[in-house]
Amino acid sequence: LITIWLVYGMIKFAVTGVACFVGITRCKRDCEVRDWEDRVPADAAMRFRDVIHIVVIPNYKEPEETLSRTLDTLSAQANSSNIVVVLAMEARDASAPDVAGNLIERHGSSFLSMKYTMHRMVAGEVAGKSSNENWAMRCATHHLVDELGMRDDHIVLTTCDADTYFHPQHFSALSHAFCCD
Repeated sequence: LITIWLVYGMIKFAVTGVACFVGITRCKRDCEVRDWEDRVPADAAMRFRDVIHIVVIPNYKEPEETLSRTLDTLSAQANSSNIVVVLAMEARDASAPDVAGNLIERHGSSFLSMKYTMHRMVAGEVAGKSSNENWAMRCATHHLVDELGMRDDHIVLTTCDADTYFHPQHFSALSHAFCCD
């Protein structure tokens, strides 16, 4: 029994090592890709430029500079003109409208759209990040789909923390994967 357990452990260790090596090799290869749009097949269900990314950034009393650094990494995306940024602010934070206004003024022109929401707690709602994200996503979807008439099957939602830094090719690779899936 011990021998079988040791052999199983060694095989599992070897498979994990090979999988890690293959994964690292693929990551390095994909980091060098710059032509994600050109890689979308002509017969794909949708075009690369038709993919709209909603990026929800929930925050509560986050420093403006922390949010600004995250927005810098988003504006550095090759397809930043297809990104809608939603700053999911909490109504309990008195400085939130000023912070959001400053960030929109500084970074808003880099994106398709940049908005902020003010989440207010309602009865029966659990306080926390998830309720704030949920509210921001519903507001963004209402604006894009109901008011502007965008197709909801062309929208990709990403949530992140206020201090998330994205690889410069992140949303291009994500758009490619979305088009090819």
